[in-house]
Amino acid sequence: MKKTAYRPQGANYAAILAVLLTLLLLLGAFAAAYFITPNSSRPVLGEGDVLIYHQPDGALSLSWPEAGEQSQYLLYYRSGEEKAYLFAGQYEENNALISGIPMDEPLHLRIRAMSFGRNLLGMTRELLSQESIEVSVFPQELPARPKLAGVPSEDKSLSLSWTPGENCGYEVCSIVNGKYTPLTTVNGGAATIRFGEEGDMDMPSYEAPAQIAVRPAFHGEGYVLYGDYSMPFSVERESLLGGELSLEYQESGERLYTLRWNETKGDYYEIQEWDQEYSQWETLVRIERQDERVYETGRLGSGTNHRYRVTAYSHEAAESFAVSENNGFSADPDEISFRASVSPLYATVWPIMDLPLYDDTRQSKTLTKVPGGTALCVLEELGNWFYVRYQDSYGYIDNRFCMINLTEYAGDICTYNIANSYQSVFKVHEYPIESITARVIPGFENVQLSNGEYLTPYLYPSSRKLLAAAEAAEADGYRFVIYEAYRPNEATRFLYDTTMEQLNNPVPDLDSEGRAIDSKTGLSIDPKTGFLIHPETGALIDPADIPDPEPETAPDSPAEGEEGAGLPPEGEPLLPDEAALPDDSAAGGSDEGELEEEENPVPNAPENTVTLGQIMTDGRFKISSFLAAATSAHNRGIALDLTLETLEGEELEMQSPIHDLSWHAATYLNNENAKLLEHYMKDVAGMNGLTSEWWHFQDDVTRNAIKLNTYLYKGVSAEGWVKDDTGWRYRRPDGSFYRGDSISVDGKSYSLDGNGYVVE
Repeated sequence: MKKTAYRPQGANYAAILAVLLTLLLLLGAFAAAYFITPNSSRPVLGEGDVLIYHQPDGALSLSWPEAGEQSQYLLYYRSGEEKAYLFAGQYEENNALISGIPMDEPLHLRIRAMSFGRNLLGMTRELLSQESIEVSVFPQELPARPKLAGVPSEDKSLSLSWTPGENCGYEVCSIVNGKYTPLTTVNGGAATIRFGEEGDMDMPSYEAPAQIAVRPAFHGEGYVLYGDYSMPFSVERESLLGGELSLEYQESGERLYTLRWNETKGDYYEIQEWDQEYSQWETLVRIERQDERVYETGRLGSGTNHRYRVTAYSHEAAESFAVSENNGFSADPDEISFRASVSPLYATVWPIMDLPLYDDTRQSKTLTKVPGGTALCVLEELGNWFYVRYQDSYGYIDNRFCMINLTEYAGDICTYNIANSYQSVFKVHEYPIESITARVIPGFENVQLSNGEYLTPYLYPSSRKLLAAAEAAEADGYRFVIYEAYRPNEATRFLYDTTMEQLNNPVPDLDSEGRAIDSKTGLSIDPKTGFLIHPETGALIDPADIPDPEPETAPDSPAEGEEGAGLPPEGEPLLPDEAALPDDSAAGGSDEGELEEEENPVPNAPENTVTLGQIMTDGRFKISSFLAAATSAHNRGIALDLTLETLEGEELEMQSPIHDLSWHAATYLNNENAKLLEHYMKDVAGMNGLTSEWWHFQDDVTRNAIKLNTYLYKGVSAEGWVKDDTGWRYRRPDGSFYRGDSISVDGKSYSLDGNGYVVE
């Protein structure tokens, strides 16, 4: 007989309970795995109204707030007193078009959002929003389709109007590609729509007008019931534009400027620049109305004045008659004036002495030595250094010992009249100095360039002081006129020696124009050439062509064939035949001196004779007060001869003309204008003057600070390599450029394009 082991009854219960717990845990884990969708959550409906439009064909157009991406929507409805909701459909977008639903009794809508997620078992589950949108829509009779009118304005706005209905508002919508987009909702029968970046709508294109419509809108609790849209109202872009241009500018880089202007009526715009020489506007570029309204000036000259304007024209006006200052404008032009900032970039500089060219500003290595007076082009400024090219080497030179061309650096802040380069104004009071007055002074032959501009070298540290004084003068309504800056030593010595030879000469008689009169013929002397001037024709006569006068004849004029026949009456000048007169000759320039060498007395003169030397010194000054015998501050590039003019270009009257080498120019005689000039140059610029010349000022502070004890003998030239934003060109001494050819410079050949730029 088989025996069974005895088990206590409590142990059986424990086993059963363990199994049940295990099953419950498995069931809970399964349920969790089924219901948990780790990467998905229930959708949430947004807030807002349900928008309802009962179309004329009876269909109902609905839209409601979104519930996020990848959501779908379940729509239910019931009518009147019905208790149960009917399922209308499942929709992928937050809108629906349904038919067969009457609107003559209350309509109850329920909307629920649904999305899908994958649970832990890998099964796809539907996730319903916890809340639903429920609204009750009550029948409402809406106004008929509005009749829309509009008035566009030049301030980019559109005024809309229609006849409003009662107890409802109106929705204004834009229409783009057949889609209606709400812009605003208003009560009443008017609305204003603004166009542009900060407006309600973008500006319409020139090809496609903007379209706008209005429909009635009744606002209930949680819904808006819409009526029919009005017919679209179209507005052209040009009807929103004004007739007044506004031009603005900003500096976008070193002497680089960007011009911008507003959009106006018209088919195209022109950017024009004022041509000071010809007093007229010159068109720079034409810009069509659909293009970006912007113009880049390119790099402007340092300190140069500019005047731009923008104009708008219509094709119709341009084709029907010639566009001019007085017709053809589609909008009122606008103009701006400004001065380009000051910088040495691309300016011409000349070392005042031989200078080492370093590979960096730490002077780590000397590349070569640049001879004094060599024309260089500034590529960059770093502190006291200019980065330049010399021959084929690029490096840094000390800019404290460089003269910069004021014409390029200071630009229009000053005006320039380097008379020594074309017709010197040096005189002894009103008396011309032979071989100097109205001549080109040796050393100034290359100063006036072919385009009429001047080279005006001046030490760079001193030029910055000059700018401060010039700006102070301009603020008071005046401008500096510079007659001379750097003067080569050869000119200093020529002026001194040539003038010294004439100081013992009697002063000549002068004609009404201040020209010397030849004592032999009584004719005026042309100061440029030394030739005589024919009193009737103004032709120039070589004195060598005039015969010596015959001995005196009897009081009565001799008959034809007798000795002396044909000579003019006594006292009249001897003139050769006009056919034998020479052509006009070319003329030259002028200079002046300083107070740096030995003092020279005026040579002794014959008794009872007034000489140039006496007119110059008046017995109180010395020649060295006006002319240096050996070296001057001008030779070192730190001196200026200048005067003042009004901003309209009229020079102020001083106690004497500039470069009057006489005691009449002494500063103790300074009038108010000369005192004003002295104020700017001494008090503002910190320079010193000469007691003998009201126009002369020199920068002794800079000279002492950098211990400048050297000077240049020869005059400067523009010849050398010049760079701009396009490339390198080689400049001739007269300022013109080689073009479209091959040139050899420093033993190396370069090919040039038609504008003179090196072809790489």
